[in-house]
This record gives sequence, C-alpha cells and structure tokens, in this order.
Amino acid sequence: MAIIDKRLIQLDSIRGLAALSVFLTHILLLSSNPTVEKLSRESPLRILDNGHGAVLLFFVLSGFVLSLPFLKSAVPYTSFTIKRIIRIYFPYLVAITVAILAFNSKDPIQGYGEWIKNLATGTFEVKGILENLLLVGNYDSDRYNPVIWSLVHEMRISLFFPIIALLIVRLRWTVNLVICLGLSTVSSLNLLFHWEPYYGFQSSFLLSLHLSALFIIGGLVAKHRKELVGLYVKLPQSVKYVFFAAFDDPVHLRSQDARRNRKAGNGVVR
Repeated sequence: MAIIDKRLIQLDSIRGLAALSVFLTHILLLSSNPTVEKLSRESPLRILDNGHGAVLLFFVLSGFVLSLPFLKSAVPYTSFTIKRIIRIYFPYLVAITVAILAFNSKDPIQGYGEWIKNLATGTFEVKGILENLLLVGNYDSDRYNPVIWSLVHEMRISLFFPIIALLIVRLRWTVNLVICLGLSTVSSLNLLFHWEPYYGFQSSFLLSLHLSALFIIGGLVAKHRKELVGLYVKLPQSVKYVFFAAFDDPVHLRSQDARRNRKAGNGVVR
C-alpha cells in the first residue's frame, strides 16, 4: 500500500466513498417523495443509498487503523484514550451544542420525510441535554442530532479498545473470529429477548458488542494484511465482483424502518 506521511492513502479513498454514501443516504431520507424512496430501494441506485453499510465499513476501518500502533509495540492506555477523546468527543461537543442551541420546540419541520419531520420538537429537558453531552449512554440520540448514533458506539468502543487490541495481537485469527461470533450473537439475541431497549436509534450497549466485532475484524485485516493482499490478487475477477456486491447491506432498510416506527410510537425500540 502506498503511504504518504504515514497515512495509507487507499484508506482515504475508501473513507471518501463511504462518506459519500452516508451523505447521499441522508439526503434521500430528507425526501418525502415516495417515487424517490422507491427508486433508492428498488433500482440500481440502491448502491448509493447504503449509508448504514458505509458506517459499518467505517467501524472496520477504525479497527484497522487503531490496531496498527498496537501491532508494533505497547500503547499506553492514558495517551490512547486522551487522543480518542480529542478526536471524537471534542468535535462532537461542538456539533451537539450547536444542535441544542438551534433547537425549535414549537413546530415540526415540514416538507421533508419522516426521518427529519419530528426533529427538535417537544420541550427542553435537562436530563436529555446532559445525556447528549455525555455521549456514551443509551439515550434518545435522535433528540437533537439523529446522526450521532455511530459516534456513541465509536466513543464507547474506544474506551476499551486496548483490550480488543490485546486480543488481536496475542490470539490467533480463528480465536478472534469465534469471539466476534459470540459478541454478535449476544447482540442479536437482544433483538429477540429485549434485554435492553433502544432509547435512541441503535443506541443500546449490547449493540456495541456487535460493532466491537467489526473493530476486531478490522484489526485482523491490519495484522494479516500482507497475506490477505496476496490471496486477493490471485482471485478471479468474477470473485472480486462478488466481494464488491457483498458491500450492499439490506439490513439498513430494517434499520430505517425501525427509526420510522419509533418516531410514530413511544420513542423506545424494543
């Protein structure tokens, strides 16, 4: 991989494409036109409307990048955590403060889709403001800025990522994949048994377990990247196209439906 100033420029390209997908998905969510919604779901344009899949890719990329220093040498927990807080929490604090100050408690936002229609309606609540400022809890993350849910998990996982890195460095990839399967299984069972409700969009702590598995996968890719590149270049072109198609993520449709249902209901997804 080409490196400029210790940056993997290929990752910048992937980040750019993923960010574009996230942006287009949210633009489409603003639309209240059923034709636009149908086209984004049932036409080839669907590949552009896969923001949820792109966010999951960001989690894998985070695992990849964060693992690299740990694969070289031990990283002090304090310095690692401080850097993550500066990178994630401080910009978030500015953004959420602006969102809270722009809060309009009187009229719903008209002319847009259900996703944005009820944003910033209701009354100010000190508890809700404090929960949003804290970032890492299971709270109504849609209240002021509905796109922050991924930062909630990113910050949570960052706080114990050194433990994840220890697993990646010391354990075989097969053992790590078993751990990933276990984490995702526990998280999925929550959807069946409702151990922990979602007070915001995908905000439960148990979902963080599943997303932690994506960080582990990213770390494993970092650890074994040379071997994986060697295997990939030997694959037939048709198989490579299959990998590209696999990026499409039907789960995000159910995620958006859950968001709409929660807005129409009592604010808690179980």
